[in-house]
Amino acid sequence: MKRFKNILFFADGSEEMTPALPRAAQLAESNQARLTVVDVIEPVDTPDEILSRFNIELNESDSIKYQRVQESALLRTLGASSKQVRLIIATEYAMLGAAAGLTGITLAIVAGWALTEFLFRISLSVSLPTVVGAWLGLVLVTVGIGAWSSRGVTTKPPLATLRELSE
Repeated sequence: MKRFKNILFFADGSEEMTPALPRAAQLAESNQARLTVVDVIEPVDTPDEILSRFNIELNESDSIKYQRVQESALLRTLGASSKQVRLIIATEYAMLGAAAGLTGITLAIVAGWALTEFLFRISLSVSLPTVVGAWLGLVLVTVGIGAWSSRGVTTKPPLATLRELSE
């Protein structure tokens, strides 16, 4: 017997609401009803907070770039060409992107599996080409951002950089 056609579940994030969602899903399934979940989110940061966070990121980016200039100067002093230095930087960012992408995708798949298996009681279907494509995309984006943030590190003469270090 169908008692409900539509079920509205309001989630406010409190601990008391935790057992209610599986009960709402069970009611919707047994009544072949439509379940709508509504959640309230925290207010978005003010523009000043966002800009201050962005400013911190820019300062960290500048210090990383200065470190790249120092590494470049040292490598070029030891005989590496500018092309070799750029290849080393690209390889480093590729490895960083590969590790971060693999970690993120693995966590996403495990979390998705847990949600579908234990909350929704359905099986998870993961497309391998999609996962590999997302992982390669993450690696390429990381290499691109790394190359963009490291632009110009090989243009400063090594001797000038080493003099700055000694001061």
